[in-house]
Amino acid sequence: MYPRIWKPFVLIAGTFPAVTAQICNSPNGSYYFIENQPQLDALADTCTTLNASLNILPPYDGPFYLPNIRNITGNIRYQNDYDASKSEPTPTSIDLPDLEYCASVYLGSLPSLRNVSMPKLKTVDWNLQVDYAPEIDFRAVQTAEYASFTGGDLSRIRLDSLREVRQRLVLCNKNACNESITASKPFDISLPRLESVGTVRLGGRISSLDMPQFNKVSGNGGEFYGFRLDTEGGPTLNLTFPQLRGVYSYMSLAGEIGSLSMPNFKNTTQSRLTVNASSVLDINLPIEFADDISLYGDISSVQFPNLKHVDSLNINSNLELDCDSTLDTLAMTLNTTVGSGDGLSCTSSNGGSAKPPKSRLVSWWVLLGWLVCLS
Repeated sequence: MYPRIWKPFVLIAGTFPAVTAQICNSPNGSYYFIENQPQLDALADTCTTLNASLNILPPYDGPFYLPNIRNITGNIRYQNDYDASKSEPTPTSIDLPDLEYCASVYLGSLPSLRNVSMPKLKTVDWNLQVDYAPEIDFRAVQTAEYASFTGGDLSRIRLDSLREVRQRLVLCNKNACNESITASKPFDISLPRLESVGTVRLGGRISSLDMPQFNKVSGNGGEFYGFRLDTEGGPTLNLTFPQLRGVYSYMSLAGEIGSLSMPNFKNTTQSRLTVNASSVLDINLPIEFADDISLYGDISSVQFPNLKHVDSLNINSNLELDCDSTLDTLAMTLNTTVGSGDGLSCTSSNGGSAKPPKSRLVSWWVLLGWLVCLS
């Protein structure tokens, strides 16, 4: 049995503009144990800062509303988050309209949630995690160490001010971002100010994606760090990353992708780019230097007009792609002759496969002409 809260302890009183600021400490130590709305009302009437974590306990049910609180020095979480033997509370919404600072928000695995709203929250020390809620509003948050939002009903999320997630960002409208689950609802993702992430995972039935300022995947270290997107179930997604200059681990794009535009994407050294298209897709990218490029699925054409070096470029198209012409063009762009072991390969549904490109044949004709002149 958890101790109940009836009155918060007021430790310090000060003055903020137009309001009285009171810092309250829980009589239970580092937690406020919340079982009902009247306990929240008592905190809202007395405090502006809670010097503890908020822990939501069963039998909490229905809306969770806590106005007037600007700062929570600990976390917002629920009881089962640290004790799996206990039952879960069933809040239907969590609304802290005035909160500006919190260490972390842990609201995973609460199927009862329909809405989470903290529209003034600007600073988060570590983690934002919300599962299941269809509507989420963290419009003022600017940075976080981790941020994860998943669930089959997720349809609307506001992250208007988010500039950086230092380690991992996850946005999926299917439970746990599980690849074996098909998302049922369309999901618009808008990250208008996001500039950099350590790694990012976007998945589900993505209907639109807006990341106009995104320019960097900052992490290193293999599979954990990179950019991964998969979309399924339609509509066809047009991808545009106008500021992205390269990735330094991996970039994987899969699903119903109608177009791909990355006008500043020039360098994939020490990384790999993989595209697996289930809609007809033309590839035309300004990459100059690459280690590993793999293109699969409904690839209708491939162009890398600025390519100067690539270690491995593999094309496996389900369509009737002219592999001979494609490899000829690539070889001419690279100013090389290719053959066995060159790292370039292409197969397509019409049986087309790699052959020595025209650049090699041109070299033979030049040599023949030179020999004729000598004779």
